[in-house]
Amino acid sequence: MADAAALNAAAQRKRAVALERAIAALNELAEEGAMITFQHVARRDGVSRQWLYRQPELRARIERLRERPSGAPIRERTSEASLRQRLRTVLDDNQTLPNGFCGLPLQQSCPHNACLTCDHFFTTPEHLPIHREQLDRTRMLLADAREHGQQRLIDMNEPVELNLVRIIDGLHRLDQEETADAA
Repeated sequence: MADAAALNAAAQRKRAVALERAIAALNELAEEGAMITFQHVARRDGVSRQWLYRQPELRARIERLRERPSGAPIRERTSEASLRQRLRTVLDDNQTLPNGFCGLPLQQSCPHNACLTCDHFFTTPEHLPIHREQLDRTRMLLADAREHGQQRLIDMNEPVELNLVRIIDGLHRLDQEETADAA
C-alpha cells in the first residue's frame, strides 16, 4: 500500500513539474509573439502533443492563444534598421536557403526543421514566387487532409499556411515600398 501511495505522489509531482514547464513554454511563445500551436508548445517544452491535449486547462489556454494572430510580441519588435543589418550580415555570410536566408552562425547547427517559424529566418521579395508555390502546395495538402479527415496533417499545416500568408503579405508590402522609393 505504501508503495502505491509513494508512486502516486511521485506521479503527481512529475505531472505538476511538466505542467509548470509547459505553461512557461506557452508564456515564452506568447511573449515572443510566436504562433501558438500544440506542436510549438510541445517542441519548446519537450513533451508530446498528446500529453498537452490531455491537460484540459492547458489545452483550453493553447486553443485560446492560437486564435490570436501572431505578430508583435508582448515586448517590442526589432527595429527595421536592426532587421536590415541582420539581413546584410546573413547575406555576407552566404547562408542561403531556397526560400530565404538562415541567420544562424555557420558553425551553429539548427535545432529547427521549419524555417518559416524560426526567428533566424530572413526572406526577401525575390523569393515571393517560391513562397507562393509553397502556399499553393500547402493549401492543396490541407484540402485533401480535410476531405479525408486527417486532423494531424491539418494541425501541422495550418500554421504553415498562416505563416506563408503572413510572409507573402509582408514581402508584397516591402516590394511595393521599395518600388515606390525607387520611383
